[in-house]
Amino acid sequence: MSARLLLNELKKIGQPRILLLIAVMGALVFFAFMRPYIDSFKTNMLKPGFFNAYGDWQNEMFDLYGETLSAAELADFDIPGRKAALEAEIDAMIAAEPLFADYGVHSFAEYQEDYYAGYSQRLAEAGAAERDKLQADNAAIYDMMFGPGEKWRGLYALESYYVYFLDYDRSGVDLDGGGVLGMTLFSEDSPVYSPVIHRAEQLYIGAAERNLTRYGLHETFSNYAALAGLFAVLAVLLLTSPLVMTDRWRGIHLLLYASTKGRAVLKIQAAACLIAALLLGLLTAAVSYGAFFALTDAGKYWSAHIGAFDRAVVLYDVTFRSYVLILGATTVSLCAGCAGLSFVLSRFSSGAVTLMLKAVPVALALGFAAWNTLEMALTDQNMICYGVYAVGRNLHSLFLRGVEAPEAIFAGVMAFIGLLAAGAVAVREKRADIV
Repeated sequence: MSARLLLNELKKIGQPRILLLIAVMGALVFFAFMRPYIDSFKTNMLKPGFFNAYGDWQNEMFDLYGETLSAAELADFDIPGRKAALEAEIDAMIAAEPLFADYGVHSFAEYQEDYYAGYSQRLAEAGAAERDKLQADNAAIYDMMFGPGEKWRGLYALESYYVYFLDYDRSGVDLDGGGVLGMTLFSEDSPVYSPVIHRAEQLYIGAAERNLTRYGLHETFSNYAALAGLFAVLAVLLLTSPLVMTDRWRGIHLLLYASTKGRAVLKIQAAACLIAALLLGLLTAAVSYGAFFALTDAGKYWSAHIGAFDRAVVLYDVTFRSYVLILGATTVSLCAGCAGLSFVLSRFSSGAVTLMLKAVPVALALGFAAWNTLEMALTDQNMICYGVYAVGRNLHSLFLRGVEAPEAIFAGVMAFIGLLAAGAVAVREKRADIV
């Protein structure tokens, strides 16, 4: 009997119109907000219009050497030779284009060192008509130089980054007499010193080879996953919140509460909300993450470790596979908490208007929590781990001193609070007055 009631409650939740609305909203969110991250990843940019610091060079190195880079492999890649060859190509392009000669540019070196200093001076001294020509010519030069220039800068960044790392011995001291390698934000005697960040740094300092995993991999994917998580919790709220409110608005509870078994229906409705939320969270994660891997080559990093000093300090030595699964589990946990709160809202709303007035601030709070839990998760730049500086020293110290993975803990606490609230309301209903 309970299984049949549960199935019927799930059918009430899964109304075709609501499911269609959620599907349309999901498609709009994907193409408007999530697809740019896929395009960014495919074109190897941080975001459309801005190149990755290393361009496609790091991807090529990963294909050649695997997950890590040794000093011998760095020498084999021959960055100085590649730079020289690229500079020769750029010099030939400059020589073939008279526009460069008009501004005294005959080589890539002159373009880098002299062009912009001379351009700024000429622009400042030019009249209105001449200024228009200067700006048009500069735009044309920029377009011609953008691709080759970014390739060169990618090689330069690679050389600076990997040579810099591999020139340090394992104690973290520069073999040429430089400083200490590391990114510790605070010293050990600071009230906000972070042993978690310090431990991650020591792991990288002690590594004999440098991580070659794609630059910004965790940033791109966590931002993408944050949008998926934000959509998931809002969709759960939309899907589950009308269930109990609709019954009460129609007066069905007056019939149900005439018997003990009828009062127990609220427990079944709470279970239905939870099951619907878990299914929706799993489906959202599966479809959105699947689209990311289907439309990019991110799958080649599936078993690679993501820890790197690039867009943040990744605090744990995890593979990309583990990272994806952790973010997916966090999304589902947030959906479970949202379902509990949605159930409580629905129980204490006598009509659609009342429910909407309560749901809007809750949706904003849940969306904010979901975004800041998933964005840059497991790094020192995550809002929960790092951004609590804005709240105060004590709270920040609490998270960074004694708590591992506060994002995952926060998601678990959200689920616990939501389920506890829903359970308390469902149990209380046995003795509640009919209203």
